[in-house]
Amino acid sequence: MNKGVAQTFFRPETPLALAQRFLDGRAKDLTDTLANWKVWIPPKLNQAYLQGGMFVFEGTAAVFQHYDPSPSAHADLDEVMAAVRLAAGGGQQEATRAGASSESK
Repeated sequence: MNKGVAQTFFRPETPLALAQRFLDGRAKDLTDTLANWKVWIPPKLNQAYLQGGMFVFEGTAAVFQHYDPSPSAHADLDEVMAAVRLAAGGGQQEATRAGASSESK
């Protein structure tokens, strides 16, 4: 997973992902949440700079992986669900190909 101030705040994916969210009309949940947002400081300050990811497993094999490069730059849920369906049906190789475009480190 990615970590650090530069990775968290100064990557082009952050404003681009947020702008796309607003352009696509998918920002209502974000604006509703921010209206009630209160500052929260994690127990260890460096935890605030951790980026997440999305993984799909078939047994112990990771058949889809996406490492979020910055805030709001998440995996495409259609790709994730395609990988889930293929993994549930035993199609590990097809699921890996479906997730290949989202893989980054």
